[in-house]
Amino acid sequence: MTKAEYIKTIASKANTSQIETDEVIRAFINIVNTEDRLVVPGLGTFKKVVLTARTRHNPKTGASIQCPAKTVMRFKEAKKAA
Repeated sequence: MTKAEYIKTIASKANTSQIETDEVIRAFINIVNTEDRLVVPGLGTFKKVVLTARTRHNPKTGASIQCPAKTVMRFKEAKKAA
């Protein structure tokens, strides 16, 4: 599903315009990107993780490649209610 498709689906189910829905989704993504840890009850937890720099190998040429350190977001699904 593309971003446009899920915006259209959410907008139709929430009886809002696609522009309003897109603004809400963009705001949520900005909040997730600025926080170190964000818990959304019933959905899960978003957490920033720092990946260290490391050396990788190109399987085609066998050359070593240096991958820089980077920060990524991880998502852990909430436990299902019994």
